[in-house]
Amino acid sequence: MCTGYGRIHAVHSHLIGKFEIDHNKVAIELDPRRGLPFIEPYEEFNCGRSTRGEGQLMLCSPGGEIGDGIITNYDPGASSGFTAYGEQLPYVSTIIEQVLCVEHIRFARIVCMTSNVLIPHRDYLEFDSSNSRQRPMHRLHIPLITNEDCMFSDNNTVYRMKPGEVWFLDATQVHTAAALTTLSRMHLIVDFNDVQDRSELLNIDALEEEGIPLSSIVVRPPLSNAERLALHSLAALITEANILDIFGIIAKTHFRRDGGEDFFWNTVGEIEDQLDDRDLAKRLDELRVYYVMDRDR
Repeated sequence: MCTGYGRIHAVHSHLIGKFEIDHNKVAIELDPRRGLPFIEPYEEFNCGRSTRGEGQLMLCSPGGEIGDGIITNYDPGASSGFTAYGEQLPYVSTIIEQVLCVEHIRFARIVCMTSNVLIPHRDYLEFDSSNSRQRPMHRLHIPLITNEDCMFSDNNTVYRMKPGEVWFLDATQVHTAAALTTLSRMHLIVDFNDVQDRSELLNIDALEEEGIPLSSIVVRPPLSNAERLALHSLAALITEANILDIFGIIAKTHFRRDGGEDFFWNTVGEIEDQLDDRDLAKRLDELRVYYVMDRDR
């Protein structure tokens, strides 16, 4: 058990720690020219299609298995360890060992995004009541490579994470992320088993003040009425074939304009209400349920 690093209370996503990161070592290990075998097991959460070099790279997992990246497909009874990919990235593995308490880790993976935005969603819905004890209980994000056009959103709060920061993510809340650039955004995402106190997840001091620093928050101008109506008018264009394109427009708008709480799914609902094609309207409603209410893989 790791102790003495300050109490972390059960609140929504927030910055919990900082450490010195060696940008040169990170750049060398994650250089795209190395051809690291990223895969995208959760393609349905992307508004755009992942390209070569995007997706995730499993570094730690139950049994040390690389697997297919879908967290429900690993042995819940096996102890977690580094995979062969983790062993190929010694500096990133050192970050895991020095910053985090490895004995509580279920999964650790590098996730790479480029020119993409995620559909707002909640995680862990695939764990129903019968297997809820198998699901990870805590998630931390550690940005490794990022830039000003990479942002995260927790409900209606949009913010940036910086390299060397450790963030607690409440993945049960509706959230999304965007990389509105051709430059890669690489985060170390770590899922943990349950602990009595979240401070047990860290090998570094937890920050005394919880929350999202004002310097991290992205201040967006309010969405105008004309812009809102223009988004609603996408009902005239949406088809089964371009749902993800329409979702991408709405999701990207969320990162540039403040449309209010639940902006994305409220906008989808407004589009749905205008449709004469009831099969398409039903499909949009099914997607809303899948992403934020109930998910059975």
